[in-house]
Order: sequence, then C-alpha cells, then structure tokens
Amino acid sequence: MSDMTAKPAISRRFQLVLLVMIVVIAVGFSSLVEQVYRLETQRLADHYSAVAVRDASQLRARIEGELNTALYLPLGLSAYIHAHGDDLDSTRVEAALAQVVRQGQHVRNIGLAPDNVIRYLYPLAGNEAALGLSYREQQDQWPDVELAMTRREAVMAGPVPLVQGGKGLINRTPIFLQDGQYWGILSMVLDVDSLFSAVGLEQMDEQLHALRRRTHGVDDWLPVFGNNDLFDSPPASGVIIQNIRVPGADWQLAWTVPGREDYASTESLGLLLRWPGHLLALTVLGFGLLLLIERRRTEHLVNHDPLTGLPNRRLLMTQLAVAIDRHRQQRKGFALIYLDLDGFKPVNDRLGHDAGDRLLVEVAKRLQRGLPSGAFAVRVGGDEFVILLPDETEKRSIDDVAGELLQRIRSPIELGIEEVTIGASAGVAICPFDGENADRLLRVADQQMYARKAERRLSEMRPALY
Repeated sequence: MSDMTAKPAISRRFQLVLLVMIVVIAVGFSSLVEQVYRLETQRLADHYSAVAVRDASQLRARIEGELNTALYLPLGLSAYIHAHGDDLDSTRVEAALAQVVRQGQHVRNIGLAPDNVIRYLYPLAGNEAALGLSYREQQDQWPDVELAMTRREAVMAGPVPLVQGGKGLINRTPIFLQDGQYWGILSMVLDVDSLFSAVGLEQMDEQLHALRRRTHGVDDWLPVFGNNDLFDSPPASGVIIQNIRVPGADWQLAWTVPGREDYASTESLGLLLRWPGHLLALTVLGFGLLLLIERRRTEHLVNHDPLTGLPNRRLLMTQLAVAIDRHRQQRKGFALIYLDLDGFKPVNDRLGHDAGDRLLVEVAKRLQRGLPSGAFAVRVGGDEFVILLPDETEKRSIDDVAGELLQRIRSPIELGIEEVTIGASAGVAICPFDGENADRLLRVADQQMYARKAERRLSEMRPALY
C-alpha cells in the first residue's frame, strides 16, 4: 500500500514499540526475580557451607580432645618404667594401671608387655587368659607391635571387635629405657561406642559423615565410621575434609554440606517467590499482549465493515485526508471510483438477507482481487463501494480499472440457494481536477455514478419507447 496509509502505519509502529516495552518489562522483571533467586541461593549455600565447616570443626575438636585425653593418660606410667627399667614395683605398676582405667572415660583395659609378653593387666577379671601372651606369636597383633618398635612411636589399630563385646581402638606405645634399649609395649584398649557417644558421632547420618584412619607411614586408609566413599568425592561435590591430630596416626573426617535440594523453600523469600515472580512476569506479558490484541481488534472494528471486512467510511475519510495532504505537499493526485450495485435489492428481497449478505461478501472479495497495487476498497454503506486509487490521474487508466471491476461483479454468483447475476454502476472523481476536498470528490463521484445508472436505465427503456 502507498504512503496514503501513513496514519495506520504510525499506529502500528506505536503498537510495536508498546509490545517491545511490555516484553522488555516482563523479561526484565523475570530476570530480576531470577537474579534475586540466584543471590539468595548462593547466600544459603554459603550459610550452610559455613555451618557445615563450623560443625565439622567442632566434631573434629571433640574427637581430638577425647582421643588425646585418653592416649596421654598412661604417659606417667611410661615415664616411671623409662626411669626404673627392670627394677619395678609390681604393686605400684598394678595401682598405676588401675588409676589409668579409672581416670580414662573410654579405657576398657590396659596392659604392660615387657619384652612383648603381657605381664601386667588391668582389670584382670575376664582377661586372665591374656596373661603370659607373647605378641610375637600373635599374627594379627604382631605387625602393629613391630611397627611401633621400629618407628619408636605409638600405633593405633582398630576399631576391632572385642571379646567382651563392642568395638575397641587398641593403642600400642613402645617403651624404651634411658639407655635406649627397648623394654616392651604398653597396650591400651579404648571403647569405640563410648568414644563415639561422647563426641556425638552416634547421632550422625552414616551416609553424610565418615571417619577414616591410617598409621603414620602407611598408605592405606582404614574405615572407622560412616560412608567412606565421601573421601573420594570431587572438590565441587560439597564434601568437607578435615584432618584430626592423633598421636601416631592420621585421622580424617568427611562432612557433607547440604545440597540445594535440602534447603527448605520457606527459609528464603527469594526461593519462595521465584516461581510466583516468573508467573507474575508472564501474567504482565500476557495481559499486555491481550491489551494490544484487543486494541487492534477494536481499531479494526471501528475502521472496518463487520460484514465484508473492508475498510468503512470512517477509515476512508482518514485516508482521503492523508491523500489530500500528500497532494498539497507533493502535488500527487489520486482518483475515486464510486460503485453502486444494480439489482441487489430484488435479490435481497426475494432470497432473504442472509443471501444478500453472502452476495455482498462475494462482491467485496472480487473487488479486492481486482484492485491494482496500492488501491484501497471501501464499503461506504448498503450496496455502495468506493475505490481509492493513489497516484492515478489518467482518465483512461481509471476507466480501465473501473471496467475491470464492473466485469468481475457481473460474473454469476453462487449463493447456495441459486446462482444470480447482478450489475453495477460506477462514477469517477479525480483530484485535483474535480476538487481538492473529500466531500466534494465523493459527491462528484456519486453524481457521476447516478448519471451512469440513469443512462443505463434509459437505454434499457428506449426500445419500449419507440
């Protein structure tokens, strides 16, 4: 269509700008919601990570404290043996062993093995069979004893099942005399259940927490508690690994940081409002689109004929004003063809209004198919139509267009009930020759149309007059 549709084009551009603004607002709001969600999720992740580090550190400190307290209890006895060598007072040794067991919250029993043969044991009740036992003859215990002798430091084994029930950690401390000569082994058994209960490990989820240990200088780690696969987790998995200081051994604690799926949505306004926020953004977008669609629909109804879909008189007057302004600025003329159907009323009266409506719709389609590029067809009312031809002032070309349209209208029309044939009369007005005013141009074209109609009727009546 030509520049004569400038005003509707401006309206469409405004609607496009409005649509872009609505989309930008909706997308911007949705992005803001998502940013708030990401920041809140990161805040929660940092919070839970910090809490996990704190709790893991507290558990590590409790384990270190309980283990070190128990392992340092027999140091006085070791110092006494170091100083007196073979000149030991059995009564004092047995009293010292009893004192260690009484003071040690987790000590199950303690024994001394001069030259690796158990000679002293407390408590003796239930452990009588262990007296006189030689570590060299015990294949399951001798490697740890030999390692303690070689490394000249304590070696911890376990947890291992205990004959008395439960599990125990066995700490073996080598004792050397003042001259450096090896004297024997001090062996102390710690109750694992008591130790874990004291530090709170029994209440931990074994799938989310783990302990492992290894003797100094040994590569292989041994499981102590929980899911030891956690130690093989990749760095980004959210598993915290902490080292525990234990004499003669390496211990490690694995602690799982809660994942995003573990966060309660009610803990965070950002998490709680994420999907409602996106829903609100979509609602704004949808509401804006509906408004634009409704505006376009209303604009179409205001400016178009509801039956044929052609522009109506209101839009015609707008386009004529645009065309006249364009003529005054650019000196480009235009033409109007005023069409009135011949024989429409008899068809409408005989076949009914529904048939008449179908006839008008078909005529409108034929007019649109027959229009040259840039032309503008309008239904101004009843069975009257106007064709606006921009940039056309040649009378011959205008008459050719009018003739083509009239020929199309005169072709038979199938209405479903029967096939009918109607005619049409056309009048032409050209700007600026017939005027530069919309009402005048329409009046001139209308007058010419009625003049053609009168001429046709007179020619039909002429045979009867002679």
